[in-house]
Amino acid sequence: MAGIELAGSTDVTPPQTAGALQACGLQLLEHLQELARHHRLEDRALPLAHALENERDIARACHAAALFESVPRRPDPRNSPLLRQACPELTLDALLAEVPAYAVDDLVALTAQADTALGALRAQTPPNTVNLAPTFTGSQDVGGADGDWLVDGTLIDVKTTIHPDELPLADIYQLADYLLLDYQDALNITDVGWYSARADALITFTTPDFLKLLGARHRLPVLRERLARLPGHTPSADQTRPGTTDTSPHPAPPRPLPSVRLSW
Repeated sequence: MAGIELAGSTDVTPPQTAGALQACGLQLLEHLQELARHHRLEDRALPLAHALENERDIARACHAAALFESVPRRPDPRNSPLLRQACPELTLDALLAEVPAYAVDDLVALTAQADTALGALRAQTPPNTVNLAPTFTGSQDVGGADGDWLVDGTLIDVKTTIHPDELPLADIYQLADYLLLDYQDALNITDVGWYSARADALITFTTPDFLKLLGARHRLPVLRERLARLPGHTPSADQTRPGTTDTSPHPAPPRPLPSVRLSW
């Protein structure tokens, strides 16, 4: 919705094109909701992957939604792929028709693969325990941050890299950032990890084990309290949990991790 509102703003888009983008985006949301209802996407009794043509329809809609979602993530929204190709004649049908066939095929294949790695998790968790794009108490301290999904205390970052046997350090520290930004433990994150879509693998760690692997020398509440009090962070009095303040000298940070090679 944030992308629809920004794409439909005359501050970044010419008026006629802005109107077309906003109308198209709102129709897309309705289309996605109808697809979800019609194909019972939340029904855990059904396989994750549906009939091929249905999956292709869902993939096109999700790709189009990603175009809108990327608009507010660009330093200059006008450089987003959606706004570069938009015109006053844009319709939802035209937008869906422009989704590349390779992108549709890729999404369909990844969804079929996910049935294996995520099958057990889906069987154990009802839809209402899934928090998509969770935000954290400290999200605005870093200009806005949201995770991919949180389910039953497990925070998962999804990766679709074509090199699934490599995990860049930036991805590792990004997940650590998310964990630390939950200053008040409002999300009750007990485990963290990644879902590698192309390796069809879900790997998780308990939060203590994850921090230990990163060389942490203090417990999670202390690390969160320290992060909240770094220059540029202005947490309110209730953003840190009582009894976690640590006044001991800050040790030197551990040496950076080497590049990580994975065997999922």
